[in-house]
Amino acid sequence: MEGAGIFCGDLLIVDKGIDAKAGQVIIGVVNQQPLVKYLAFVGCHAVLRSANRKYPDRFIMEGDDFDIWGVVTHSIRDHARN
Repeated sequence: MEGAGIFCGDLLIVDKGIDAKAGQVIIGVVNQQPLVKYLAFVGCHAVLRSANRKYPDRFIMEGDDFDIWGVVTHSIRDHARN
């Protein structure tokens, strides 16, 4: 999610009390796999989009076990790590 300013090793602050809306970065779980993605909708289907267009959209289909853990509100980066 580097295109969203989120880099490997960043600490994410997530608000579980916010109702997720299209365009927000969320932590979602699809079939027991946690993902950090933009939330979008195509028709009545939720779609998880990467900030890097090299990665395909992940459409949430009937039969998928999908849950939104929360909306990412902040990220923290350790500038001192090696």
